[in-house]
Amino acid sequence: MGWRRLCGGANGLLGWAPGRDRCRYGRELGLVLQLEADLPGGHRVVVVSDGSWRASTGEVRAADVYDGSIVDLRQARPGWDGPGFDDSTWVPAAEVEIDPGLIEPRMAPSVRAIDVRGVNHERLPDGRIRIDTGQNQAGFLRLRVRGRRGDRVTVRHAEVLETNGELHTRALRSARATDEYIIAGEDEVVLEPPFTFHGFRHAEVATDARLLGADVVAISSNLPRRSTFSCSDDRLNRLHENVVWSQRSNFVSIPTDCPQRDERLGWTGDAQAFAATASTLAQSDSFWQSWLRDLELDQDDELGVPSVVPDVVLEGDARFGRAGWADATTIVPWAVYESYGDPTILQRQFGSMRRWDHQAVGPGRK
Repeated sequence: MGWRRLCGGANGLLGWAPGRDRCRYGRELGLVLQLEADLPGGHRVVVVSDGSWRASTGEVRAADVYDGSIVDLRQARPGWDGPGFDDSTWVPAAEVEIDPGLIEPRMAPSVRAIDVRGVNHERLPDGRIRIDTGQNQAGFLRLRVRGRRGDRVTVRHAEVLETNGELHTRALRSARATDEYIIAGEDEVVLEPPFTFHGFRHAEVATDARLLGADVVAISSNLPRRSTFSCSDDRLNRLHENVVWSQRSNFVSIPTDCPQRDERLGWTGDAQAFAATASTLAQSDSFWQSWLRDLELDQDDELGVPSVVPDVVLEGDARFGRAGWADATTIVPWAVYESYGDPTILQRQFGSMRRWDHQAVGPGRK
């Protein structure tokens, strides 16, 4: 078995735009794993992460949530994640100490592909390929191409087009929203980016390789629909569908403000404004439990509740304790309780809610 991760350099995570406070991973990245397999006859096999594991690099040369991925298939190591692979030339994995108190169980549903559909493409006079997926979503393009070794495939993304038909990228600010691939040979290959996603409807592909087909893959946290809406007015139906897609695109692990530009942060103000609607549209109680646990862990007894959860804003007056934002501490649990009728969320968050209430109005006031 194997595990793939990012490390250092050009690989980034959520941070504050533009270009400040990026790559907030902490001091070290690591894996804590225990796999238990129950075999016929009552025998159990247990595999754990330890110093016997080995490590190397592969085809993923860079990956960033804002900027996109760079994948050089010439550097791939076929079979590395299967049995019988020879890793004798790889280096031993380093073991690091970790405080068990820092480990939190995942409560939120995992992120998965929620919609996959084929899309048409149009070749422009200058050779570029334009794709209109017909729907704004968070996700990526999956391409089938055939070319020669060393051919590059560059995919740019945007939500809308300029009046001249070009991609509108100004709203992305510093986010490149670009995936780049280098082909290893002449066989047909499927290309999709690892460790990133984009908020987009339109895309542009530049390559000398032949594009054989394209799918758009929309992703979101796996939250079942809880309600539907339909009426005789197509405009209202479209408005409601837009709200549903907005929730899908902004519920990728955490509730974010946008899925496309160099931000995509868990703004508490946005969360508290949308919590009741989100809980009506989808079965999102465990999603909110997970995010509220993050909020409680980021809550500071002196400074209050951060405006962004998880807290990656390390400077400025927007960081802590603003009414309307920090009020998510009390508004979101109550909205979830009202929607589902389960008091567990209030029991879990009562300490956090009370701490913020005392900070906001003082312990002696009612």
